[in-house]
Amino acid sequence: MRLFLCYARVDKPICIQIADKLSIHEVWYDQRLYVGQHWWREILHRLDWCEVFIYLLSPDSINSKYCRDEFRIARDSGRYIIPVLITPDDETPLPEELGEIHYADFSKGITPEAVATLLNAIHLIERDGVTVANGGLQLTVQDRFPPQRDVTEIIAEAAKALDDERYDHAIHLMERHKKDFEAWPMLPYDEILIEAKRRLDKQTREREAARLYRPIAELVQHKATRRFGFEAFKVFRKSYPDYDPENLVAYFTRHRPGNPPPTRRYTLPMLEWCPIPGSHSDQPALESGRFAISKYAITNEQFNEFIRASDGYSQTRWWDFSLEALKWREENPAPMPANTPSNHPRTNVNWYQAMAFCRWLSYKSGLTITLPTSRQWQRAASGDKRRLYPWGNKFHTNCANTKESGINSTTPVNAYPNGASPYGVYGMAGTCWEWCLHAGPVDSNKREGDNVRAIHGGSYISSADRARIGFHYNLNPEYLFSSIGFRVVRLPS
Repeated sequence: MRLFLCYARVDKPICIQIADKLSIHEVWYDQRLYVGQHWWREILHRLDWCEVFIYLLSPDSINSKYCRDEFRIARDSGRYIIPVLITPDDETPLPEELGEIHYADFSKGITPEAVATLLNAIHLIERDGVTVANGGLQLTVQDRFPPQRDVTEIIAEAAKALDDERYDHAIHLMERHKKDFEAWPMLPYDEILIEAKRRLDKQTREREAARLYRPIAELVQHKATRRFGFEAFKVFRKSYPDYDPENLVAYFTRHRPGNPPPTRRYTLPMLEWCPIPGSHSDQPALESGRFAISKYAITNEQFNEFIRASDGYSQTRWWDFSLEALKWREENPAPMPANTPSNHPRTNVNWYQAMAFCRWLSYKSGLTITLPTSRQWQRAASGDKRRLYPWGNKFHTNCANTKESGINSTTPVNAYPNGASPYGVYGMAGTCWEWCLHAGPVDSNKREGDNVRAIHGGSYISSADRARIGFHYNLNPEYLFSSIGFRVVRLPS
């Protein structure tokens, strides 16, 4: 059978793997080797050539104009359509015209079952003796002769696509209209295209890392399969050393060979835990499994224990979760001093330092301790009801230390009992921003890259609207300010 694989460029790694599984057939997929009109002519030629159109479904391919055009032409021309889901179905709203067609599910990986389903669907088409006449494409005038477009319009659309992280679309525009750009030599065509491709390569790498990471994280979360997850994670880290959104490194810290078990249950002063139950609320973005979160932000006194300990801040093993963290630690061997009382939140601490603290405390306590994800942070602040602040929907100066309070400095972590969240967590609005495990936003699985991390909660110099539960910034993990601290979560063993 002659197969045409339609995919978004960001999904190219899994496209190549699926194509390999279909090698008993004639398989073609667009490797983006054609520029300008020649590229589109080749697409039309291959759509005419194919018998079966396989649509690899992801949010990017569904939103891609080019993928939709290819699908429309294949459908209208009588090609057999096989949808293949390559991302979780809750992230991939199926187009209405595909809703009634049974799809092959590769969202959990390229499993034997998924491959068998796809091969069987192709076999049934082949068994029925499908024949597709060449030259039978149903094309519009625009399909055959794409209209000329104003270069200003093209530039605007490409720039917006870059802003929206639709790098595939930006590259398509740039390559397809290269001759238009050549008429404007003052435009940095090559530089823009190189930057778009660089960002796409990074996005593709992150997407593939996320796809490979999910099943490993599932293995590590369960005692019976944890050691298998460890071995898989070691292999994974060789290719993706900086991708670890669920902080599986914390498990390694506890179980690393050569690390003797702690001789006692180590505790820190004022370290109290607030259990957070699992949620299946009307806010899908806040759904999460159960965990516990520290009642207060980490204090100066608690962080000083890490600094003073002979097996603490000075030990590089707590920093080896990423090359960037090790490099930063080498260049900054001593932390900034704390200039506030011992029961105030520890600020002037960056994301690397917060992560190193979590790894050290995991080892010392025998618990699995990490930074909260943005989703966990919001869940702990909001509970099961939609609210603007941990205590309700109206701001009160007796509930939080923000700019409106006029204090202009941090306050003790237990200073605002009226502002506690539904689970009794203090200080989740105002006083200091708090680092989270990875970047926001929390209402999707979209990642903005491993070079930024979310902070939530507002601070003593933030206005009240910045202290709302749903507000966040994404910052470089190296940043440290007197208005940013952190709190920790304890995961189930």
